Amino acid sequence: MRVVVDWTSWTEKPALHAACQEGHHDCADLLLRAGAKPDLLDVWGHSAQSEAVRPSVCRHDPWTRL
Repeated sequence: MRVVVDWTSWTEKPALHAACQEGHHDCADLLLRAGAKPDLLDVWGHSAQSEAVRPSVCRHDPWTRL
């Protein structure tokens, strides 16, 4: 069975973007290991990394954990 990890929600954000935006580092790690593309941009031109490092979400650099 094949799983599509870059599927977008009704907000046009891939799952990796949503995980990063909400600070769910374990989910982001799992999605990256499953092949999610970190360089995809959402409809607003944001990458998953730019979502992860937004001050309102991040207390430290989550990319050091991934």
